[in-house]
Amino acid sequence: MGGVGNLLLGACKAFSRKPAIIYGRETLTYGDYRKQLLQVAGLLAQAGLKPGDRVAVISRNLPEYLVIFGAAEVAGYVVVPVNIRLTAEEVLYVLKHSGAVAVFLEGAALVELGREIRPQAPDVRLWVSIGDVGRIDEEGYVYILDRKNDLIITGGENVYPSAVEAALLSHPEIEEAGVVGVPDIEWGEKVKAFVVLKDGSRLGPKDVTDFCRGRLGGHKCPREVQFVRELPKNSVGKVLRRKLRENQA
Repeated sequence: MGGVGNLLLGACKAFSRKPAIIYGRETLTYGDYRKQLLQVAGLLAQAGLKPGDRVAVISRNLPEYLVIFGAAEVAGYVVVPVNIRLTAEEVLYVLKHSGAVAVFLEGAALVELGREIRPQAPDVRLWVSIGDVGRIDEEGYVYILDRKNDLIITGGENVYPSAVEAALLSHPEIEEAGVVGVPDIEWGEKVKAFVVLKDGSRLGPKDVTDFCRGRLGGHKCPREVQFVRELPKNSVGKVLRRKLRENQA
């Protein structure tokens, strides 16, 4: 880790509850920033990147851009900024001549551009849509698990809300479920589940947690269960975990 990486992690530790990035109405604390940049650094390391490798970023000026830069400083990678207005041919030229082995793209149009040029960029081992967290299989393909803002780190362990929600929804008396991380003195964060029950159900919080223990690792099981009449959703019916977290503030 370079000097800048050490300084960055030191600042994140010293000012964990203070704002690090303010973008419109979004505020990212140093603690959240540290969590996200370590997640990105871990994803790149899992893909086999080594210090000195080039990581291209094709994105507008967003908080995620700073997260990638921070991850690169901590892990020793070199960031290659790529102008979002370049044509596919121009982007391909930059990738080849910079020696980039990983590419982050933001937005549907740029992700589609990545699909277009990918066959002509065999040296790029990893293509990632900015804003997502994934796992990588042995052939280098990324599988999206969750938005990185939704990732829960409890007791040093990563928990993906979608995995917990899938377990909850397998219960015959649970209609809907949303899972988020909430602050916890002992664990840093704890898993909290918001649950909508089906009509006539008499499930209690302990019934829900006991059900999860038979299907999930202990650190993934909700430590708190709150029953609600409905969950906040966007126009296409996706649960807004951000709104659930905001209600805990």
